[in-house]
Amino acid sequence: METRPGGTSKNAAESSIRNCKQTSEHFKAPPDSDRAGVRPKIALSERRFTDAEKISASVVKKATSAGYKEYPPIAISTQGIAKVMTGQTKEGLKLCNDSVSLAQGMADSKVNI
Repeated sequence: METRPGGTSKNAAESSIRNCKQTSEHFKAPPDSDRAGVRPKIALSERRFTDAEKISASVVKKATSAGYKEYPPIAISTQGIAKVMTGQTKEGLKLCNDSVSLAQGMADSKVNI
């Protein structure tokens, strides 16, 4: 049995990789799930407002079409902030308010279950 750095065997490492793949296939991550909170906000922090807006719009479209309701409010709020920062205040504030309404609706539906 071949031993890898750190003391793990090749078979143990391969088994671990297989288990990770099976787990990730079983629990499918939503499209761009990591991007919903990370990439658009990084773009905002770097003052790349157009990129933040585009990435957020993509997340909203993909998450909505895949049925993931929890991601659009996050992405819509980021999209709204990006618009406000580029001078599109009215449209940006509307998106921010829409994201709050969506999030409140989700919270209300979870309480009523």
